[in-house]
Order: sequence, then structure tokens, then C-alpha cells
Amino acid sequence: MTISAGVASARGAQVELGDLTCRADHALYAAKAAGRNQVSCDEDATAASRPVR
Repeated sequence: MTISAGVASARGAQVELGDLTCRADHALYAAKAAGRNQVSCDEDATAASRPVR
């Protein structure tokens, strides 16, 4: 079994749940594109995600 994960964090009190979910989703697809067993972290709302091992 393998896992790919996308991670996004809320950095302020006025973060919209939809925006946070969208950022996590983009990070997830970046992790999937990087290969098996990857975690990708969203750096902020406008930056590209980067794979983390």
C-alpha cells in the first residue's frame, strides 16, 4: 500500500475553508505527480507546492 498526501495550513483567523481545501487538493495532486509515497506541502495560497520526503 502507498499513500500520497497534500498538506495545507491555516495561517490566520479569516481563512476560508474552501480556500484551504483547494490548497490541500492542489498539494495532493503535486504529491501524486511526484510519485508514490509522497507528501506535498502548500507554502501559501499563491506559491506552488513542493514535494517533501
